[in-house]
Amino acid sequence: MHVRINEMKIEISRPLFLSIEVLEVDENIPSFRIEMKISVNQFQNYFQYTGEFWIKCDEWDSFEKNLEFNSESINSFQDIDEDMRLTIHLDELTWSVKKVSKFTNQDISLIFRATINDDEFSSIFREFSDFPKWW
Repeated sequence: MHVRINEMKIEISRPLFLSIEVLEVDENIPSFRIEMKISVNQFQNYFQYTGEFWIKCDEWDSFEKNLEFNSESINSFQDIDEDMRLTIHLDELTWSVKKVSKFTNQDISLIFRATINDDEFSSIFREFSDFPKWW
């Protein structure tokens, strides 16, 4: 199956805005580089994050399979460097990122956690199951 990179996108609007867009693929180490955008408008505050991550294809497949079967195990995927993690259970979504500079004494840690209902879970599941894969 031939898939164009510009067709490989996911967008979720609730309980946060989450956009995942594939920027590049690596067939040697089956993986892809994504741009992830997060926006949260809650508690009279607005937060926005944009970052790029490499995801292994088998990590994505495992996550998608667990979502499909509503597994009670941890339905999550993380990037190759283990800086970012997205976890989705039947009733909760958690996104986190932790970046530590190798050259300075700086780091950033962010966590978003929200309860989700059946409709939100179904919508999230549809976005991930409709994601076109080339592998």
